[in-house]
Amino acid sequence: MMSKSNRSAGRLWPVVFLLSMALLLNGCSALPFLKGDEGSAQEESAQTGSEDGTDKGGYAGANYYDNEPGESSEGAQGGDQGGYAGAYYNENQPDETEGGAEGTGSEEGGDQGGHAGSYYYQNEPGEEESSDGESGDGEGQSGAEASGEEVYGYGLFGGNPYEGGGLKPISEADDQRIREMISEMTLEEKVGQMFLARFPGADVDTASPYPAIDAVNTYHVGGFVLFAVDFNVYDDTVMLDKIDAVQAASPIPLMMAVDEEGGYVNRVSPYFRDMEFLSPRNALAWGGEGTLISEIYERCELLGDLRLNMNLYPVCDLSDDPADFIYDRAFSGDPDTTADYIAEVVKLMSGYKMACSLKHFPGYGNNVDTHTGVAFDERSREHFFEYDLKPFEAGIAQGAQTVMVSHNIVSCFDPDYPASISPAVHELLRDELGFEGVIVTDDLGMEGVKQYSDADVAVQAVLAGNDMLISTDYEVQMPAVMAAVQEGIISEERIEESVYRILRMKVSIGIL
Repeated sequence: MMSKSNRSAGRLWPVVFLLSMALLLNGCSALPFLKGDEGSAQEESAQTGSEDGTDKGGYAGANYYDNEPGESSEGAQGGDQGGYAGAYYNENQPDETEGGAEGTGSEEGGDQGGHAGSYYYQNEPGEEESSDGESGDGEGQSGAEASGEEVYGYGLFGGNPYEGGGLKPISEADDQRIREMISEMTLEEKVGQMFLARFPGADVDTASPYPAIDAVNTYHVGGFVLFAVDFNVYDDTVMLDKIDAVQAASPIPLMMAVDEEGGYVNRVSPYFRDMEFLSPRNALAWGGEGTLISEIYERCELLGDLRLNMNLYPVCDLSDDPADFIYDRAFSGDPDTTADYIAEVVKLMSGYKMACSLKHFPGYGNNVDTHTGVAFDERSREHFFEYDLKPFEAGIAQGAQTVMVSHNIVSCFDPDYPASISPAVHELLRDELGFEGVIVTDDLGMEGVKQYSDADVAVQAVLAGNDMLISTDYEVQMPAVMAAVQEGIISEERIEESVYRILRMKVSIGIL
């Protein structure tokens, strides 16, 4: 994690890219920042997967060092046998384990203890033995070689991104616990859970976390969204203290969310990482699948270190036109390639207990920026089903916890209302795509819905079917929703449906 004094380094990535491309043109085979942390200083590591005792043979061994699975001759000698997530899941750093993955969650052979073994094969660590190789014997069998292409799982990396059971079920005990909690909550507490409020931090009081604590005590919010302004004036210790204090004040654990997409939508990494995260499109183009996947891992680790438990990411929108507003944030213009990527992101984030949000439903297309104006989308229903909805379907199949709905007016579904407050668009998401998780609005303070009053837009958002409302004006919008329930415009049962989904999400990521 970066100190405050080093934050400016995070803004140098464009320069690094240009220098790196110059090196590539002169025959350099790999960019320095794409290599592993330990043992990557020596160029010969690219030939063997890794030096002795440093995260060899597995996921990072083959991929970080630009080798295909099975190319490593040094193999998994010592250190984190079985790959990058072998160390992470067992809370070991590379070199901390002796004898490889065996004994740290892995059976003999096949990287069973690492992320690529247990998680990609849907097994618990040690649950299954592989017929290929032995871990930690210096043969490079743990991890990539033992599993071949299958180690990468889905989509871009092999397999079918649409395989998956959707939202992961919770236990009967947790279900009963949630229902009992809801039965004991006041109406105000229930409505409060539906608000993902703008964190009233640095721009309100830079000295203490108390504005946010006041929001918890007064409005019983379900969570907060933090922005760059909340991170650029503090070091990590102060930030942790603030977040911990706010969480301690809430009887129900809070969702603490950011937008950390990569590229120009980064709230955290410019201040707490040596280099800002690349956009997914650029990560793949500049460093290949290894860089793309390693940044997903590192994104989860960085946010988790700061006590953040929700990333409003990945972007499911399609674009191959650099003139599009969404182009730099979109992974690709190809629906199948994007679907593969989305499935992978959801799966990896779930492994880290980091809530994700598929956005911007039903697909942004080439529309204008709804932060500053109203967007009208005239594409056909057939077009959406053939193209834009595929990445959302892939993410839903992998168990995405939330979907964020855009403010675009999509005429083929509803010519009158922005998608975020359109019952027809929410019926599409629930009934036709089968999504059972939490539906989240984009920020209700954006110009795309400013034609509606602050109070009215929150009520309409709930009536349309949203579960959580991202809101800067929660002090106005929450009382408006309360009044709508008391006047019979919104039923209390409708509120409880959303609260159940929100609490189920909190259970699923391990905070409740």
